[in-house]
Amino acid sequence: MNNLRLASLATLLAAASLAACTTNGTYATTNHQHHRAAAMDADTAARVRAMILVDERITLRKTVTVNFRNGTAELLGEARNSEERALAQEVALRTPGVRQVSNLLTIR
Repeated sequence: MNNLRLASLATLLAAASLAACTTNGTYATTNHQHHRAAAMDADTAARVRAMILVDERITLRKTVTVNFRNGTAELLGEARNSEERALAQEVALRTPGVRQVSNLLTIR
């Protein structure tokens, strides 16, 4: 009888783990997990933008928009010159959570 219970438990666990895995080998996520990740991305984007806004060395800092997803900050807007463009990228990289920066700032 114990062997039957153990076999049933093993089958149940195997079925549960397979149910979480999708056909392409990735794990399914819930809507809550998607919303939480989106909220964390929005929070990081806001922190990057705040860091840029307080840096007075970036003259056109109020034109900068920040998008963030999966560790990458995307900078959009304008910079006066290549030095300010590089400075904005450096500030973004110093923000916790940012692993890389896609610097799409244009020079005015």
